[in-house]
Amino acid sequence: MAQNDFGAFMKGVLRDVAQSTKESFEQASEKVNQDFFTFLRNEGVEPLYKGVIDSFYGDYTPTVYDRNKSLYDMPQIIITEDYLAIEFNENRMSTFRDGGTGLYELVFKEGYHGGAKSGKDHPNPGVPYWRTGDLFSLWGKPAKRAPIAPYEDFVEQLQEFLDTQGAAKYKELWSLYTGS
Repeated sequence: MAQNDFGAFMKGVLRDVAQSTKESFEQASEKVNQDFFTFLRNEGVEPLYKGVIDSFYGDYTPTVYDRNKSLYDMPQIIITEDYLAIEFNENRMSTFRDGGTGLYELVFKEGYHGGAKSGKDHPNPGVPYWRTGDLFSLWGKPAKRAPIAPYEDFVEQLQEFLDTQGAAKYKELWSLYTGS
């Protein structure tokens, strides 16, 4: 084989090896992501979120209304081949007067156990108060607030999970699928 032919041959071999390596890397990445996102949903997001909401509901027991526990229904977990998204859909919360958005902000983001910040004859506008009386027509006491809002609690716990168990699982899967 002539020198020129050997050089051309080696370039072809190296190009094929590079292409094969690239394809293997992409396949391994897809498998790692798929397994990692499934792990993250099943072992992280879903149980952590349920625990956060259990804790929030356990912080206060209502005496004048029944909970419908719609906070459990809010998260929508979306997995594609290259990401996992968690969307909190306030429209999945049951509503009373001001719609899901008001409950989402007041309960989920701020940590209040119900209440309203405004309304006719509100005793302290901007501060959540419970409604009492017939058809909840009177103002009662200020609404109780949890030590930590469910949203903040969930974000903190999920970050801790990602930093510890999530990081370890990702390394384990990467090693499994790449052999390194």
